[in-house]
Amino acid sequence: MPMLKSWFPLLKKLNRINKTYLQLIILFFYSNGYVIAQGNYRLENFGNKSILLNGNVTGTVSDLGLSYYNPARLGLVDNPSFAISAKAFELSNIKLENTFGNSERVKNSNFNGIPTMVAGTFELKNLPEHKFAYSFISRYRNRYNINYSSGIVNGDFIEGSEGNEDVLSRANINTDLREEWIGLTWAKPIKSNFSVGASLFFSIYNYSGSSNVNFASNNEQDNVLLYDNTISYDQKTYGLFLKLAAAWKSDEVELGFNLNLPHLKLLGSGGFSGEEVLSGTNNDIFNLTEFADLDSRRRTALGAALGAGFNFKKNKIHANIEWYDGVGEYQRLDISALDLNAFTNQDFNFSESLKPVVNFGVGAEIYLNSIWKAYSSFSTDYSAYKNQTTVFNLISSINEEADTRTNYWHYGVGVSANLSWASFVSGAILSTTSAEFANPIDFPSGEFEAVENEISRLSLNRWRFIIGVEIPLFVEKIEETLEGL
Repeated sequence: MPMLKSWFPLLKKLNRINKTYLQLIILFFYSNGYVIAQGNYRLENFGNKSILLNGNVTGTVSDLGLSYYNPARLGLVDNPSFAISAKAFELSNIKLENTFGNSERVKNSNFNGIPTMVAGTFELKNLPEHKFAYSFISRYRNRYNINYSSGIVNGDFIEGSEGNEDVLSRANINTDLREEWIGLTWAKPIKSNFSVGASLFFSIYNYSGSSNVNFASNNEQDNVLLYDNTISYDQKTYGLFLKLAAAWKSDEVELGFNLNLPHLKLLGSGGFSGEEVLSGTNNDIFNLTEFADLDSRRRTALGAALGAGFNFKKNKIHANIEWYDGVGEYQRLDISALDLNAFTNQDFNFSESLKPVVNFGVGAEIYLNSIWKAYSSFSTDYSAYKNQTTVFNLISSINEEADTRTNYWHYGVGVSANLSWASFVSGAILSTTSAEFANPIDFPSGEFEAVENEISRLSLNRWRFIIGVEIPLFVEKIEETLEGL
């Protein structure tokens, strides 16, 4: 409700309505992982066994997740297969305590699908010593909607109005974050145990958000007051991501290195619109603003990963460490030159900055028999955000910005079955976090006494249940198709 500053005293009196509304917003953003989707680097993993190992495979990746984790491994893997990345579903459970200045405890559960990957290998007839792979990765897919209605509430809410009023408040929030990667991977073995490689991904990125809040009241004299506030923005970029890698192996040890270069923008645009209408008072408002073709920016951090694998008979330990540099503050959408004087009560700021982070993890691959293997894994996932722009930040700017940065710990268990014609994986990943953050708004305790600087406690558990398949048969068919190249 960012443009309601002049009406904030009124809305403070609607304590119950607004408190519930903001609780729902907090639950919505956290439980769907939207706020932290781009600030935590290890939230998504790709490739069947790589998912079970929580991405701790820079030095050991053996499925076609190698196009993402270490393209050089393509030169060392004997029989890479056509892969349909594990189909995964996510169950999120969230709990808030001491929410917005009271001791209430709020819970919510949510069930979603998560991003997927399809990949395969091919060879070129005139480049027999080189290996190639293609991949289609749904890097991010978060699209959600939340609606809230207070219902009709009767009370004496509006100063200067005789008697009680019937009041109705509604809110709607939409978020849409989608990024698709189309990748080509190349690798060349330098020796039988050493290879170099690279992956180039074309990125199609769409990020948008909108918020609508409306308020209507009618008093005993049939005087009607209406307020409607809508803001929306969108950002589209087309660009490239390049990964450079090297891999080495022996009978006992495997090593891998991956360098992730920052996003290279090719094209980009953005838009912003705002509507604020108030009627039924002595100071009615009618403000409409719309801008298209804004300068759109997207910056990502330089990163590097080092991984190792240690073979113990038929078992393996996977170890990984990753570093990402920081990104200085910049504006995702350039609105500095826009005429937003009409919206005097709102500071539209689309800034973003990232801090350096280091993550680490380990995984175990346990041999059970000639068909079955078991997996377990752990990894850290520290948030890189120093500040970010989301719909949540825009609607909670009346007071302090809510701190939505969270550090995650990921745990994985699963099994794989290797048959003559296919390989299957199945398992579960638990991601857990807890945090404290300042309430984004101060609510009154009693008639006018404010409760300030209250702290809410958050706990979040995300379960992911996966099943995937790799089918070597498809590789032969693809190679036959490409023989003429």
